[in-house]
Amino acid sequence: MKYLFILLIICTAGLSFAQTFSWSGFPNGGTSYTTGAMTATITSSSPSFLYGSPRFYAGASVGSGQCGLANGLAIECLFGNITTAHTTLTMNFTSGGTTPGLCSVISFQIKDINADESVQTFADWVEISAIDGNNVSIPVGNISATGGSSKTIGTSGSTRIIRGYNGTYGSRSTTACDNMTIQVTPPVGGAVKSITLKYHPDYTACPNCYYNFTGPNRPAYQYISIGAITST
Repeated sequence: MKYLFILLIICTAGLSFAQTFSWSGFPNGGTSYTTGAMTATITSSSPSFLYGSPRFYAGASVGSGQCGLANGLAIECLFGNITTAHTTLTMNFTSGGTTPGLCSVISFQIKDINADESVQTFADWVEISAIDGNNVSIPVGNISATGGSSKTIGTSGSTRIIRGYNGTYGSRSTTACDNMTIQVTPPVGGAVKSITLKYHPDYTACPNCYYNFTGPNRPAYQYISIGAITST
């Protein structure tokens, strides 16, 4: 008698599972936050944050009473007249460093990357970069920024740059409070280890008076709102 043994192998490597990382548990004014496989850390140079920022808002207004993303993380800063001032948000997807990265496609929205349209007092500048599971920079072509209006989208090496005006600073439109969608996709077969968002004024527009063109004595107060993080 002959016996036929059949081995059935089920492979799940090709399946995708969506997950959303919420900001709802972010501690007001905190610098570190973990939810699921994501750990977010945030730093700011002096003079630092305002309105208890960074902080979670369930509604669509941030601390100063202006537009934001509902259920988003508001980053509101008093940058001061310091051309190197910035805020950096790093999102790590290694489940506390126990893996090289668990996520493939990651996307999120940013609201209110803009410039003051009437009196030329400020312009937002956001930089997005990412690292894969092999500690290699993800190519800038794999970092997309779509939606919104009156934006200048550029690159610098492996960094995607979004400026809050279209073309030159003096020709920007009156559009404000719109959303942009950021999507990071690692090379085929890879994973996203971390994403870094750097936020600061556009110093090139007016390095010494980027809050008020009449003089350098009024510091720059600016903000953006970051939505929930969606991953595959």
